[in-house]
Amino acid sequence: MFLSTHLYGKVNGAVFGFFSTMRAFMKGDHKARVHLLGYNHIRPFGRAFNQYLKWVENNFKEKNK
Repeated sequence: MFLSTHLYGKVNGAVFGFFSTMRAFMKGDHKARVHLLGYNHIRPFGRAFNQYLKWVENNFKEKNK
């Protein structure tokens, strides 16, 4: 029980960060990015996700020109 609670706490905040960033991005805030302070074990995934959002933002701008 303790292990599952501990692991849930390690991932829960980071998942909320990804979810809220994606929600803001879909609502039109195309400058929204994931900032994970204190989640060093998930930071590489956040950086990859931010690169993907940057790629989507650039392609969206190019298509709307």
